[in-house]
Amino acid sequence: MIKEANKDEAKIKKIEEVRSIAEGYFIRGEFFCSEAVVKTINDLLGKPFGDDVTKLASGFPIGIGKSGCVCGAVSGGVMALGMSYGRCHGEAMHEEMFTHSADLHNHIKGMYKSTCCRVMVKD
Repeated sequence: MIKEANKDEAKIKKIEEVRSIAEGYFIRGEFFCSEAVVKTINDLLGKPFGDDVTKLASGFPIGIGKSGCVCGAVSGGVMALGMSYGRCHGEAMHEEMFTHSADLHNHIKGMYKSTCCRVMVKD
């Protein structure tokens, strides 16, 4: 039980680190939400992809190209999950990719009642 609690505590601490770094990029205006998430995860994974990977996230901010729809942070999060669970050459899909992507979507939808940027940022 103690081992499990320590594991959960470490996981929560890592999530807070990711959040803090990504929010910092966003607040300072260095990156939009999707870019900040992708850059942060790539950096914390030891840069398995070059810095240019952040460019892949550049069309997703403010709900995909300012359309206000799918949240850029959610899109960036799903792209970041692909860094660990994605595939390259048509091999079998890792079930974790779908599971974690759905978990992220459902977590955000549960918190904000939507994954749509324009709905989420409404006061």
